[in-house]
Order: sequence, then structure tokens, then C-alpha cells
Amino acid sequence: MEDSIFTALSKYSPKKDKTPEENYLTELFAWLLRNIDGYALEYVRLLNKVMNDQSRQKLQLLNGQDDELEEVDTQWTLQSGKRPDLKMVVKRRDNKELCFVCEHKINAGLHPDQMKTYKDDEALEKYEHYAVLVTLSKNQWTQKENTDISLLWSDIYKMTANFSKEGHVEDDGFAKEILQQFISYMEEKGMGNLSAIDVEGLAYYWSGLHLMPTISGIFAELASSPWDEIVPEIAGCSFSESGYSPESKKRWGRIGIDFFGNDPEKWVNGEKWVNGFEPWRPGLFAGIIYDCKDHGIAPLNPNLGPDFVILLEAPYKKDGANEWYTTFKASERYKSICSRAKNNGDGFDYIDGDTLYKLSPWRVACLRKPLMEVLKGASTYEKQVEAIKQTIIAGLKIFVG
Repeated sequence: MEDSIFTALSKYSPKKDKTPEENYLTELFAWLLRNIDGYALEYVRLLNKVMNDQSRQKLQLLNGQDDELEEVDTQWTLQSGKRPDLKMVVKRRDNKELCFVCEHKINAGLHPDQMKTYKDDEALEKYEHYAVLVTLSKNQWTQKENTDISLLWSDIYKMTANFSKEGHVEDDGFAKEILQQFISYMEEKGMGNLSAIDVEGLAYYWSGLHLMPTISGIFAELASSPWDEIVPEIAGCSFSESGYSPESKKRWGRIGIDFFGNDPEKWVNGEKWVNGFEPWRPGLFAGIIYDCKDHGIAPLNPNLGPDFVILLEAPYKKDGANEWYTTFKASERYKSICSRAKNNGDGFDYIDGDTLYKLSPWRVACLRKPLMEVLKGASTYEKQVEAIKQTIIAGLKIFVG
């Protein structure tokens, strides 16, 4: 790590003529470019693609293994005294060093001739250099004649999400976590993937505001039910030291009950726990997926709202998951689950492990049905609690029966 993220962010300070949020975002982004292996060159590839898509000259870049990032700097001063937001230099073996001079905007516009000043500065003559403008919207893409590459913060958001998801960083490492935090920050600031407002859905806006607190209350109440008595077979599925310990949780775009912990480091094939049962490795979750990005499981019928799901989950590890997954897929337990789900699914739609693995390697089996269908005819809170409880029972019996 080149520098502490706190040191980087300490460079940001509100100034009279500057938008503080732009400086803050610049320092944060620059820190990621310097410290996350491969992230800066992924950004250079994005700049190359965007420039070509915008019919600029073709940039011959990263064709050899010797191309490498040499410098990422902020708050640096040109010969003219102007201070672009970000300077990124790539060292190339067979060509002139490459320099991107980047200006970052959120809500503000450009000063007169700002990009031309950057393009013409004598300090950049030693580089093959390109002027880059990053904005919140395309309406801010002014001074096009002196801007080589124009892109949106949402382009950087998509690049970061893909970089994080496609195996470029360790799943349980610091880099993964800090990239996820950056992604969340951009979403909160309106820099993520934005889609049009569902105009017809606005009619349900006010009632929707009360949906999540009510759902939270339902699962908090149900988590305390004696599930090991209601579905006795569940007690035989313990695989962690804590064993069966239902808990209401909201995370990863879902809300519901986690029935077990998920600690693969404390699981050894064939080991017996004190309760006499063989440890069983998948986790077990029952609840609602209200945001599909993490799980990759689209709603069964989008017109009926979110799905109620029962999930079996694996403690996925990039280097060891395949071995465990193959073993579990070959087990009689998994074959029995598939058979029960397909032949006696109690109204559930079933997604098998092969399909789920392509969507997200943490899930090995899924039962689902629209929440609207689960709650059909249940007009009171008490009846809705009971309807969800009975649905959980039906799903548990398929998975652990």
C-alpha cells in the first residue's frame, strides 16, 4: 500500500472556489488507482475504449507486458499555474510515456477554456497526453473540441463493479471490501446505474415506505420461533460451532432469517459435533430478496413484486469452492433435495445448483415464489406472519426433510 486512505483524504479540504465533494471524490478515486492492483490499468482500458467509441484517434495501449502505471497524482500544478484534478502517467516500453490529464465535475461546469489550457500546457509536451473530462451527466460535456475523452461517473461505477465482481481481487480481502464501499458511496451519490422512474409505480410510493419496517418486524418475530421443534430435522443440519441459531438479518439486498452461521474454516469432512450429527456445510436462509444485484436471482414475476425465497448457501472460496461444490452435488442429500423440490415443491419454483452457480457461487439451491402470492388473502399483520411462517415450514421440509 503506497499511502493510507486517511492520508489521501486529508488532502481534501473545502475551498472558497471549489466544490468540496469533487475534491473528496478525486482523492478517494486516486487512492484506489494507486493501491488496488490492476485497477488503474483497468481504468486506462476504459479510457481507451471510450475514446475509440467517441471516434477519437485510436490509442495503442497496453499491448505489451511492460506497460505499467508510473504515477497517479492529485493537486499538481501545470506550467500555467492551473491545477487539474488528476494526473495519471503510464510508462510504455516502445512509446512515449502516456499522460491523462483529468478534470472531475459533479454539479459544476467548466471554466472558460479550461480544457484548452490543459491541452496546450508546456509541462505536458514530454508526454503523449490526453485531456479527460468526467462528469455526472452528458449535459456537462462542453468544450468538446479540446476534450479527448468524455465519460460519466456512472462509467467508472460500472467499471469498478465489474472489476470487483470478475475475480480481479480476493473475495475476502481488503481490496474487495474497499471497492464495495466505493461502489456503495457512488450509488448513494447518484453515480451508479440509474434507470427511469416507474411512473405507474409512483401510485404505490407512500404505502411502499411502510413495507420494510413491517417486513423487519415480521422476521424479527419469526426468528424467535422454535424452528427445531416445528421442523425437527433442521437440528440435524448443524455445521458450525454455534450450530442452529436463527437470527433475523438484513444484508446483501435481502431480509429474513439466517438459520446457521457460515464458518468453513471450522468444518472438517466427516467430523462429528457434540450433538452427534454430521456437520452439513450449506447455510440456510428464508426471506425476501428486495434488491437482486448481489444474488443475481431476478424476480419470478416482476409484476408481482419481490420474491420470497428459501436458499441453501455455500461458504464460497475462490480457491476451494469447486472441490466442495462437486462433492456436495454428488451427495445423496443434494439429490434428495432436487427430487423433492421438483416432484413435491409445494408451489415453489426451484432453481438448481448449476443455474445458481453461474449467477452467484454462494448459492447452491433456491426455492422461490412471489411474496404477493405468499400473502394472498392475509389481510392482517397476524395472518401475514402466519402465512410467511407456513411458507418457511414448507420450504424447510423440502430442504432438510
